[in-house]
This record gives sequence, structure tokens and C-alpha cells, in this order.
Amino acid sequence: MSFTDRYRSAGLVRNPFCTQAIADSEVFISRGVREPPERYSQTLVQVVAPRGYGKSTHLATWRARQDAPYHYIPLRPYGERWARAPHAPDGLVYGDEIDRMPAAVRWGWFKRLARGRATLVIGTHTDLSRLGRLAGFAEVRTHTLAPLDLAGVKTLIEARLADSQIDASGSRISFSPVEIARIHQATGGVPRAVEAACHSLVSEKVSLRTSATS
Repeated sequence: MSFTDRYRSAGLVRNPFCTQAIADSEVFISRGVREPPERYSQTLVQVVAPRGYGKSTHLATWRARQDAPYHYIPLRPYGERWARAPHAPDGLVYGDEIDRMPAAVRWGWFKRLARGRATLVIGTHTDLSRLGRLAGFAEVRTHTLAPLDLAGVKTLIEARLADSQIDASGSRISFSPVEIARIHQATGGVPRAVEAACHSLVSEKVSLRTSATS
């Protein structure tokens, strides 16, 4: 039996915690972060957190509600970090991994957007509020993402399972309250670590179910 058949026999299209499944379907867990301000607010809005905390998911959710140009700074190749950042033709622009942007490029971009009274919404690992003020933004709003609490971990797990189930009757794979609590404790509520732990547990559950029915 193939891996695909194994997951289907368990009521899932595939493991909902695999990298591709996560990329195909963003699950947004609100942690009290407000919507970005209106266009042309001359505001820098930064979502600050370590890797794996959900910065990119927040940006993607905002962009789905209020679309605008988007600029991502890759880890590699290094030369692509110097690519010219977009303008804000409608007074709003998004950027992700902006702490990777070369300082000279970032300074020029911030100044250009502030001069045009645009709203800049970014994801970053480091606080760029001082730079934003020096560049001329009238306001800087900083949202620091904390790890998920136990309820948030439960919501994330159930949302991903539901997103990958074959029909609306409900997934035949589920996590017990004890399992959810153990995952929360082991991962500290960091979303990416939660997803990695759940990937392994779903694979284990599917394998056990397959063995029991074969």
C-alpha cells in the first residue's frame, strides 16, 4: 500500500503537517495582532518574531484581505537580496524577512516609502522601529508574536486535520487532549515545531491503523 493510500484509508488526503500541505493552505491563528492600517498612513507596521513563529502567515492573511505588492528577501542566493524593492502604487506594500535586506537598500526603500506617505507592513526577526522613525515614518507599530498557548495549539492541530480530510464527515485521525498537551509542552508552542511534531505523530497513527487493518 502506498503512502497516499495509507492516508486515504485514514480519511486524509495526505499528512496535513507536511511541508507542501502547509504551503498550500495557510492556517491563521490570531494572537491579538490587529489588521494593518489603511493605505497612505505613513506607518511602518512590523511583525517581529523568531523563525517559525508565524510571521509569514500573518502577512499572507493580511495580503488576502488587502492585496498590495510583496517583496521577499531570500536566504540564498545572497545576490538576490539586492533586488530593487517595489514601490507602493496604492499606498501599501508588504515585505518579509526584511532584516536580511542589505542596510543601504533597506534605508533607501524605507525613506522612499515614508516620503510617499505609504504604509509598509513587514515581517522581521529584529526590531526595525528606530530605522523606521529615522527614515521618516510618522508612526511605527510593532507586533511581537508569542508562542501559541495550549488552546492555540489545539486550534492549529484541528484546523490542519480538518483542512486535509477527505469529506465533511470528520477525520478519522484525531489527537487526544493528552497528546495535544504533550506536544504543547515539548514544542513550547512554537508553530513550526508543533507542525513538525504533529507530522511525526500523524505518520505514526496512520501506520498503526494500516497495520491493524492489514
